[in-house]
Amino acid sequence: MHILIVEDSIPAMMVEKMLMERLHCDVDCVSTGEEAVKLVEKNHSVYKLILMDLGLPNIDGIEASKLIRKYE
Repeated sequence: MHILIVEDSIPAMMVEKMLMERLHCDVDCVSTGEEAVKLVEKNHSVYKLILMDLGLPNIDGIEASKLIRKYE
């Protein structure tokens, strides 16, 4: 399973990534909503799960999720 982690806290991102890799998932990580939207658009529907932080700078997690859903 391919997962995208969107988290602006590096320690939290590393913990989430480690846990997902223990479950044998392929993991990509970004730290902003803008990066998440661009990555999803670039990779089409490769991600089966997106773990989205809500309190991101600029485009927050809710707005990024809305943009991703529009793209889908």
